[in-house]
Formats: sequence, C-alpha cells, structure tokens
Amino acid sequence: MNSYDIISVYHPKLSMVRVTINNKVIRPKHRPSGIYFRVAHMDKVEIFFEPWCIEPLIRFNQNLLNYGMANINQWDHKLDFVFHKDWADEYFDQIIQYKKLYIGGSGTQDLNSDAYIGVDSFHWDMVEEIEKKI
Repeated sequence: MNSYDIISVYHPKLSMVRVTINNKVIRPKHRPSGIYFRVAHMDKVEIFFEPWCIEPLIRFNQNLLNYGMANINQWDHKLDFVFHKDWADEYFDQIIQYKKLYIGGSGTQDLNSDAYIGVDSFHWDMVEEIEKKI
C-alpha cells in the first residue's frame, strides 16, 4: 500500500484553487479547472476556491465522493476535512447505514421495487405478500 493517497478537485468554472495541509500551503493560488495533490493519514486539508458558491467535485483515489458521506465540511469558499487512511470503509458504512435508515426496519417499504429485496426482510414475508397479490 502507498503511504499517501491522491485527492483531486475539479469544476469547469473553477478559476482559483489554493490547498493547505496542516495549515501549510502546498499549492499556492493556482488557476486551473482541476488540481491533484497527495495526502497522508490524519492530514487536515483545506481547499480554497473561486468563484465562491460552486460545488467542486472531489475524488479520493479516483473515487467521486458525496461531501456529507465523506465528512467534508462545505463552505461557500472552501472545503475542509481531516483525511483518514480508511476513508473507504467509513464512507461505505455510512452509505449502508443511511440506506437502512431510509428503507426502514422491515425492508418491504415498496414491494414493487427490487431494490429492497433482501434488506432486513425475511424471504417468507415477501412470498406471502406476493401470494396475496396473485
């Protein structure tokens, strides 16, 4: 495994990017539409950008992330977060947790959708519901 990970930031309207890691500027004001940089475990990352109020796409090792699921704080002029080496495990655990919360305890909220089959539901419950409809 690498001792570092790569983060990329992109937005077509991005006119300026400045990256600080652990309060140290590693990329001074840069004027691309995207930028790449390396991070290590427990680095405090701040990504300042212009124009304000855009939502740049952020990727960890080429994986596009949702700000909320990745615990990225979004401001009108910057993104900030603490990078964790096991970000993927935490990220996908949160996705599963919120899907279960959305679907509910039984997993049979919508029997017309195949997306819920097998999630916290018993097979015989589904068979019984199908037989009632037949």
